[in-house]
Amino acid sequence: GAAEEGEGDEEEEGEKEREKLSGNGADFLLPVTAFEIPARYHPDLDEAPPLVLEAFVGEGVAERYPFEPPIIAFVGGGLPAEGIKYVTGKVFEVCLERISESGGGEPLLFDLVTAAEEHAVTYSEEEGV
Repeated sequence: GAAEEGEGDEEEEGEKEREKLSGNGADFLLPVTAFEIPARYHPDLDEAPPLVLEAFVGEGVAERYPFEPPIIAFVGGGLPAEGIKYVTGKVFEVCLERISESGGGEPLLFDLVTAAEEHAVTYSEEEGV
C-alpha cells in the first residue's frame, strides 16, 4: 500500500528531474569564434555567417550525453560543403576519443568548439594551397 505509493512518487520525481535537466532536449548553438573566414570562401565577409557548432542532446537524441556523443552539425563559416563535412568528421572523432579516454561523464561541448577551430583552420589552410 503506502510503501508502494511512495516508490511511485519517487520514480515520478526522478522523471520530473530528468525532464528538467534535459529540458526534453537541448539545442546548443556555440559559435566557433576563433575561426576567421578566408576571403576566398565569401566575397563579402561582413555578411558571412560565423561558423557555429550545433549540438543536440535530450529525449530521443543522444539521451546518455555526456556518456555518449551529442549529435553535432556545423553551419556557416563560409566553408564549402566538403569543408563542413571534414570539420564535422574530425570533431566527431575527437568526441569519441574524449569519451573513450574518460569513460564519459565529462562535459564535451567546449572541447568540441576548440577542435572545430583547429580543424576548420587546418582545412582552410590545406584547401587553399
